Amino acid sequence: MKKLLKFISISALVILAILAIGLYLVTRPRLIAESSSEDKKYCLSFIETDSPAFFGSSEVRIELRSNGRERTERQEINTSIANDGKYLDETNWRVNWEKDHVEVILMGEEQGDESIKIYYIQTNF
Repeated sequence: MKKLLKFISISALVILAILAIGLYLVTRPRLIAESSSEDKKYCLSFIETDSPAFFGSSEVRIELRSNGRERTERQEINTSIANDGKYLDETNWRVNWEKDHVEVILMGEEQGDESIKIYYIQTNF
C-alpha cells in the first residue's frame, strides 16, 4: 500500500511539473520579427506577449529601441491583434521607416489595419 501511494504521489508531481513547463513555454513572450532603420540607429521588435488558447485576440508589444553608444532609449506600445486565434507571424505587421518616426501597421484576419506611429527619441548627450 505504501509503495502504491508513493508511486501515485511521484507520478502526480511529475505530471504537474510537465504541465507547468508546458504552460510556461506557451505563455512566455515570443519575438515574432525585428526591423532596423536604414541608418541602423533604431531597432523595432514585434513581440507576442499573450496568445489565445483557442479563439480570440493576441496581445502584442511593439518596442522601439535606439542603438546609442552611451545610452539606449526604449519606447513600447501594448495592443492586441484579432487574428481568429491563429499563430502570429511576420505577415501580421508592416513597417515604414520615416524621417522623424516609424509607422507600424498591424493586420489581423478579424480587424482592419491598425496604424501606429512612434516618434524617435531625440536626445543630446
